[in-house]
Amino acid sequence: MGPWLSKLLILAAFCYECKGEDSVIQPPGDVIATEGEQVTLDCQFDAVNINNLNLFWYKHELNGFPEFMLGRFSFGSKNATEFKDRFDAHLDADSKSVPLTIQRVQLSDSAVYYCALKCRGDRVLQSKGVETATEEGQITLVCHYETDDPSPYLFWYKQGENDFPKYMLMRHNFGTGDNSADFKERFHADLDANSKSVPLTIQRVQLSDSAVYYCALRPTVITGYTGYITPL
Repeated sequence: MGPWLSKLLILAAFCYECKGEDSVIQPPGDVIATEGEQVTLDCQFDAVNINNLNLFWYKHELNGFPEFMLGRFSFGSKNATEFKDRFDAHLDADSKSVPLTIQRVQLSDSAVYYCALKCRGDRVLQSKGVETATEEGQITLVCHYETDDPSPYLFWYKQGENDFPKYMLMRHNFGTGDNSADFKERFHADLDANSKSVPLTIQRVQLSDSAVYYCALRPTVITGYTGYITPL
């Protein structure tokens, strides 16, 4: 075995507890926009605790997985690097809305967009604290989940320092699931519906594996209807 990693593998715990009244509402149907123009996608929400709001927008391209765009919170905001220039949203607690504005629409903007409110009653349970491993060794990160969904989808994400969560892999009750291209070789997970767990195993650990890892149910947030932008 190699030396101990100089950086630690940090395991983040995500336990989402939400009220049943929490929800988001998006108008159904397509939104048509002309290239070069501006378009706004509406999103209304209901939340029991309006003093601690966490609203998000995601972009979901065909045959892809939801990509984090931006977050708007009661205190602060955040945009993913690739969505800093033309994408903006304003969280209005009074009108309970967080519309997404896309400026100078491009053909590459064509996708499903949805807003999300953190979170729903389903939850995942991960041990708090730090996990360490030796280079070229193997490590398993544990994740248990609770849901009434008979066919849950479980995801693992990796979040590097000063970065946003990156999709790693997905597992569900039917089929083999999916691994992102960057995580096909050394990363594995099995969904066990009986124990309600989906542990992540990392083989031949490398220093670059040092990060925050978390698992998530789909959806990990309450989502509404989606709008589809088709630039003309």
